[in-house]
Formats: sequence, structure tokens, C-alpha cells
Amino acid sequence: MSWKQKLSSRKLWMAVIGFVAPLLIAFNVSEIAAEQIVAMLSAAAVLITYIIGECVIDCKKVKYGEASNDEEVCAETFQELLDGRGVGDDE
Repeated sequence: MSWKQKLSSRKLWMAVIGFVAPLLIAFNVSEIAAEQIVAMLSAAAVLITYIIGECVIDCKKVKYGEASNDEEVCAETFQELLDGRGVGDDE
């Protein structure tokens, strides 16, 4: 699994948040500060996942030409993920 796939994994980000939140409580961080930190981590996870997803789609468009539409590219990328191939791996 590549770093690109790891960073775009929602499971990874939920694990990070699930790990950090109890640590904040254990170290007596105020409830408001803990909520703000968890909110920032959640926002970062969404942003990183979106950026990497758009990057993958743009790379596919370059590979297949601008004439290909988003639906075709997204369908192929999704199928690659279902097949267990890394996104963008050469066959």
C-alpha cells in the first residue's frame, strides 16, 4: 500500500482521531481544546482525502486523454480499488 493510499484512508484518520482523543483526556486537556483538536484532525482528514482523490482522477484523465469523462475515470478507479490494485498501478 502506498503513502497516497494510506493518507487517503478514512479508516486511518478515524484511528488517529480515536487514538488522540483519549490521550487528550488522559493528559487533562480541557474539553473545549480537545473538541477543537479533534475537529481540526477531522477537517484535515477530509481535505487530504479529497485532494488525493482529485489527484487520482486528474492523473487518469492525463493517462486516457481529456476526452474521457469523470464518470468513466471514477468507475475505473473504483474498480481498481475493488480488485485490490493500487490506484494507478500499471497492469
